Amino acid sequence: MWFIGGRILKGESIEAAVKRKVKEELGVNCKIIKYLGSASIYFRKGRYGFPVHTINFLFLVELKSKKIKPDFQHSKIVFMNKKEFENAKLDPYVKQFIWLSGIFGKKKIEQKTFFKTNF
Repeated sequence: MWFIGGRILKGESIEAAVKRKVKEELGVNCKIIKYLGSASIYFRKGRYGFPVHTINFLFLVELKSKKIKPDFQHSKIVFMNKKEFENAKLDPYVKQFIWLSGIFGKKKIEQKTFFKTNF
């Protein structure tokens, strides 16, 4: 499962950043359906070799076109049905937010802000 991500530019709203990143990475416009939550993640070693702290804001979006054109950052895009999703090896915070989105129906799950350390 793919996730669009990137920095928020100075003066840019979170919602505008979501729309910009979807357009940059998938080549399509989107409509934001709802905000799902946030996750604070610490990585022992980031892209430049030192620790990195990310704060991730997760949104459910609807693509305005099915003609997706992934940029160089994506080697492939995988679409999953509910069973494939349930068996996928994804980070627990990712699975929780996807359940909270409601795209696979309702599942009773506690909504919370995640904090995870990859040390």
